[in-house]
Amino acid sequence: MSLTIVFIVAITAAIHALFGVGLLLFGTPLLLILGYDYLTILRWLLPIALAINLLQVWFYASRVDWAFVRTCVLFSLPGVVACSLVVTRFDLAIRPIVGVLLILAAVQRLSSSTDRALAHVMRHTALYCVVMGAVQGLTSLGGSLLSALIHSKAYDKDRARATTAATYGISLIVQLLLLLSVTPSGTTPIGYPLLLAAIGLGTFALVEQTLYAALDRDRYHAILAGFLFASGLLLLGKTALSY
Repeated sequence: MSLTIVFIVAITAAIHALFGVGLLLFGTPLLLILGYDYLTILRWLLPIALAINLLQVWFYASRVDWAFVRTCVLFSLPGVVACSLVVTRFDLAIRPIVGVLLILAAVQRLSSSTDRALAHVMRHTALYCVVMGAVQGLTSLGGSLLSALIHSKAYDKDRARATTAATYGISLIVQLLLLLSVTPSGTTPIGYPLLLAAIGLGTFALVEQTLYAALDRDRYHAILAGFLFASGLLLLGKTALSY
């Protein structure tokens, strides 16, 4: 396994450790650029992302907004299931739309009109979650939309990350079960996913005890805004390069 893959997993796992999403959002397109098959990438990254989310929920279960989680799961899971089942047959042009939305979410505090427009969109939580589930099922990029929705809430950093981890983790469980049931296991040596899992979980432990612990609420939300902005640019850039 190349050092490039190890580096990508470590960096994206650090992002995932901070925000509850990020490993699939950034790792998937980067590994696709390196020429790896989409389903192989999912087999590598989904278990790591899920393990990190489960640890975040375990450590911060009392901080999870379970009412929010129930609403998101209720409306997003049908889209996750349906779109995961057809992911190998269709590639809808939704990345640029998601990218623009994320950039707007990142800069909403700088513009009152942008803030009002996004607040109006995210007020329709059920419809937003339906779209989010479809995006996650089709592209594994739904975590970016979830982060944008969480960013619109008045959560402190622990509640924001724990709620994100609980909501996203349930989607990952469904995706992983579907992936295992409808796709062959492939020829990847078992040592590869085990090594990547060790790297991902080790990165989570390091970030949890250092960077995350040192962040206050304002810095956390400032970094989250930067994460959303970078996510939007990445999606727009990936779309541009595909044409």
